[in-house]
Amino acid sequence: MQSEENENSNDYLIFKLNDEIFGAPLLDIREVAEFQKPRPVPNSAKHFSGVINIRGEILSVIDLRKKYNYEAVFDRTTVFLVFDIPGGSVACVVDSLMSVQEFEPQNIDTGVHLSKNFDANCFIGIAKMKDQLVTLINLKKVLESDQVVRSSHNLLAA
Repeated sequence: MQSEENENSNDYLIFKLNDEIFGAPLLDIREVAEFQKPRPVPNSAKHFSGVINIRGEILSVIDLRKKYNYEAVFDRTTVFLVFDIPGGSVACVVDSLMSVQEFEPQNIDTGVHLSKNFDANCFIGIAKMKDQLVTLINLKKVLESDQVVRSSHNLLAA
């Protein structure tokens, strides 16, 4: 019998950035949190929205829509995906959640050629969900490699 972690390792949280559909490994996400307005930090990068307080923990906020050059519109479906990475926790802004979906590795196309501006180390592949294509990315790796996140962790630790 497989362990529960192995059974869930093919599960992805499906979310939207504007009209584009993305998926991130479910096991990487610590929690989904209701949106709250981040407190801005002066002279920050465009995709660094500021900081928030979730149950006494101060988190840096990265707006994935701005990071990937999408329009950032806030409404009642906007949420945070919270990740634990080296140096602390980070919240990512996404437009809305869709579902949890299982994709078997053999059903993920990893041979897609990407724009040179997209970090290929964070790309998992493209999967089909009904009649839609889902871009699967490792958001934990995206955040771990983001210089803005590393700098904000240093700022919060000071």
